[in-house]
Formats: sequence, structure tokens, C-alpha cells
Amino acid sequence: MYEIDKNNYNKNKYLNTKERLDTFISTAKNNYYHKIQKDLKHKNYTSKQFWTICNKLLKRKIKSNIGDIIYNRKIYKDDKDKVTIIGDYFAEQVKLTDENNNTNFTPANNINTKYIFPDINKSSIKAIIKNINVHTSSGPDNISNIFIKNTQETIITPLNYIFNYSIIHGKYPKQWKISNWTPLHKRDSIYKRENYRPISLCNNLGKILDKIIFQSLYSYLDSHDLLNRNNYGFKKQSSCQHNLSMLLHKVYENLNKNCDSIILFLDVVKAFDKVDHKILLQKLNLLGVTNTELKWFKNYLQDRYSKCVIHGYESELYPIQTSVTQGSVLATLLWSVFAHDIIDNIISNPYIFADDTALVEKIERHDVHGGFNIIQFDIDQLLDWAKNNKIEFSKEKTKYLIVSNSHLQNYPNLFMDNHQLQRVTNYKQLGLFIDENLNWENHINYTISKVNKIIHMFKLIRKKIDFLTSEKLYKGLIASIIDYCCMFYCNATQKNLKRITRLIYQCALIVVKGNRFLSENKLLQELGWNTFAQRTSYLSITMFAKIKLNKNPKIIHEHFFQDLPANIGRNIGKLKYFFQRKINFIILSI
Repeated sequence: MYEIDKNNYNKNKYLNTKERLDTFISTAKNNYYHKIQKDLKHKNYTSKQFWTICNKLLKRKIKSNIGDIIYNRKIYKDDKDKVTIIGDYFAEQVKLTDENNNTNFTPANNINTKYIFPDINKSSIKAIIKNINVHTSSGPDNISNIFIKNTQETIITPLNYIFNYSIIHGKYPKQWKISNWTPLHKRDSIYKRENYRPISLCNNLGKILDKIIFQSLYSYLDSHDLLNRNNYGFKKQSSCQHNLSMLLHKVYENLNKNCDSIILFLDVVKAFDKVDHKILLQKLNLLGVTNTELKWFKNYLQDRYSKCVIHGYESELYPIQTSVTQGSVLATLLWSVFAHDIIDNIISNPYIFADDTALVEKIERHDVHGGFNIIQFDIDQLLDWAKNNKIEFSKEKTKYLIVSNSHLQNYPNLFMDNHQLQRVTNYKQLGLFIDENLNWENHINYTISKVNKIIHMFKLIRKKIDFLTSEKLYKGLIASIIDYCCMFYCNATQKNLKRITRLIYQCALIVVKGNRFLSENKLLQELGWNTFAQRTSYLSITMFAKIKLNKNPKIIHEHFFQDLPANIGRNIGKLKYFFQRKINFIILSI
């Protein structure tokens, strides 16, 4: 009305209405932020829920990570087209070729132990249902975990019958062999279908049975020490940092002996998708899975189908002729079984996490070719293993790094099937940038860049949230990034460490909504926050205390405490003596 007739009456009416609307919007915003703050303080969120709340607070728009697909010189924007194009590509990766069909794998001598299925009863099923995550997505049957949890008393009897029938007769229900592929962008351009990998959403009822089998098989393999001890992935009490601690300890140990180190980083092409079922079953048999148990795994792997799903649009069903169905409960354990013999003929020091493999070998300065010859021999052995197991290493993505303080220039080259491997000056392994000088500048730059993106959004909302919410967001979003592998990069230059210290101080100012005239040490002390040096010491001591208490992988405990050399090496090596003096106190206080 005011736009049509701009008299004083309409103007006052317009201004009053606008004022009421602004007040209403402001009140709604305040109530919204108040509710989020209240929930963050009092509710125990899963990590996924916590990040969802954080994204809302930071006003991050959650966009689809599936871009327009460029294929055969055409651009496909419609999800109906994308689902077919990406689905066809995923299906190609799990297709059994003529080469795959000829299995020439010959297993070694069998072991004396045998795996036997567990007794499945209502109590064991209830224990699994009790711990299932009600917020995970449903599979093709659309039966959600929250429905399973709410109706468990009704469905537990038929489930008990189905599960026992399955393990007694060695058959897996056909309906549970169908899964949905969700494309997940991995790296590089979002416009190429090759840069997506499939995550399988399986039926939730079938996942309960899978978890029972997983727990039983893992317990059997672990108790008989049948899993690769150098593989730190998918194991209890094991993490990326354990893998990196052992790798870096070897590098520093070599440096302390006036030797350089060569680190070879291997990349397996489509690792989970290329697992040959016949070879996997032979390896299961080798490890003591026989009779009905082996028959069950064979039936579990065969006649599986999947379809690609994007925003409700579905592709046709594709047969899965290879693969261990990445995203399923048993996938990680079956991959560990498949790759448990990957380093059987390796001479250098292997460090494995899932399908990420690194080899470390020392280079003696008076015999540079000796270390390279060992690594080259290991590459050839790995190629033989890959050929026998129908797995492929990426020649372009397999790279090597030389850690040295000798500044030698005449290093020989490494080859993989006559392809010269690329030497790099730094490499990102399991989230940690390792450089040739071990000055950690690249990792610190990466950490600061990652944190600064969050700080920018933090500044936009700090006036709308209180102190406790700000502090919780800092600890959940920022401190976790700074803490990751800090016991390794704490050996950086003082200049770079001051940058991390300054970053923490900047976050503290945002949390308290203060100004830069506040003293750094005084501010952290009043907040009860540790300095970066104190935090690093605490995390390092805690890590070594757990090793001493044997709460970490056995191989680490044995390496660090059963045979301590007289001169261990700098950084991590030196820490062992420092922590040995303090560990007894920590053990008493745990």
C-alpha cells in the first residue's frame, strides 16, 4: 500500500509492520541459536550430529558433492543421467574380466587351527541392536535402525531363526545381498566420474548378522595372531598415529646412525573393488576357515548386486563379480585377510594402514646403491604379489621421498614395470605432511590454512553464542586439528611453532570475545587451556603410557620396551628415555 500511495498513514503503517517483522526475525534467530547452544551443552551427540550442528552455526551450506559430469564430450546435469553414467563406471570396476577369471593363486601351508561360527542367540542379537547407530541411512529395503530398535522385542525371534539357519546351512539371504551405491567424491575434479568412489548402503537387518560374524572372525584371527602385524588399520587399540610413530621412529633412527632414509609410498588402484573372490576364499581357507564356515563366506560373496542412487534416482541393478563391498561391515576385515601376505617377501621396513602401504629403508652414505637395490627388489616382489592376486599398483601415484641431511645429489632412480617413479620433496601420508628435511613446515602451513577457514566463520557468529558454546566448538573443531600428530611436528623450528601458538591465542580471543591487549599466557591460564608445548607433552606422555600398559598394538609395545638400544635417536627416540622416567607416575594415576 505504501508503494502505491505514499501518504503519512501508509508510511507509519509500513514502518510499524517492518519493525514488528524485524523483531520477529530477530527473536526467531535468538531462539534458534539459544536452542543450539542448549543442545550442545546438554546433549551427547554423535560425531555426525555434532558436525551438522556446527555447520548450521557456521552457516555452511551443505551442497551435493556430485557435480555436472563430463563424459564423451557431453555435459550431464540431470541426476537421471548422472546415476546411469556413474553407475556404469562403478559396475566396470567390479566386473570379472577374462584375465581375472584365470586364478593361479597357490596358498601356502595350512595352519592347525580352525574357525568355528559363534553360537547366535537372542542375547547376542540384543547386544548388537543395543549399540546400533539409529542415525545411519537405510539400505534398499528402507528398514531403518530406529525401527529395528523400537521393534526388537517383536523381530528378535524371527531374526534368531534366520541367523542360525544362515550359519548352519552356509547360506546368506538373497534380499540382503542387494545394496545401494552412494557416489562419494574422492579427489580432483568433480566433473569426472573416475574421481568418485562407491560407498555401499547395505540392508540394516543383514548388518546385524554381519557384525556378529565380524566380531567372531576378528577375535579368532587376532587371538591366533593371523593378521598382518604391520597393518595398523581396522584393529582395536590401533590408529593412524601408531603407524606414523613407527615409520618416523625408523627414519629418525636411521638419521641418528648417519644414514639417510628412502620412504616409498604405494598406491593400490581400486583396492576394495578389485578383490578376487576365489583368491579371498583360498586365503580364508589358508587361515583356518573351512567347511560350512567357508561355504557361508562363498555364498556371502557371490550373486551380489548393487544400484547407484543419487537424490532418489536409481540406476539398474549391476552384478558385483569382484570387490568386498566397501561400506559393508565385513569389508575391512576381508581386505585385511586378502592383503595379510602382501609383505611376506619384503626386506625393507613396511608400515601399512588399510590399503596405504609405505616402505622405509636406510641409505648408507658410503653405499647409496645398497638401500635403493633393496627398495627396488621389494617393488618387484610387490608387483609379483599384485599379479598373483590380480591387484594393480598405480605407477603415477606411487612416489618416494628421501629424508636426508647429507645433501647428496647422485641418488639412483626407482622403477615400477619400467616406469620411473616420481621423487617428491613432501608427501601427505594419513593426514600428515612428511618432508625431506623433517622441518614440518608444509604440515604446519596445511594445519594453519585449515584452521583459518574455521576461524573466519567463527568470527561471524561469536556474538550470537555464549562462552561455553564457543569453547566447545573450539575443542571440537579446531583443537582436534592442531592436536593431530602434534607429537611429531613439535620438532619444527621455533618460528613455525610460534605460528601454532599464535593460532591458539587467536582462538582464545574469539572465545572470550576479547581484544589483542590481553596477555597470551594469562589468557590461556584463565581459560584453563594448555599451551601448545604443554598439550604436546601431555599427548606424547599419554601415548607412551598406553604403550607401556600394552593398550596399543603389540608390535609397538615390543619394539619400544622389550629391547631398548643404548642410543635410540633424536625426537621420538629421545622421547622414550624422557617418558620412561615419567611413565610409572602415569600408570599409578590411570
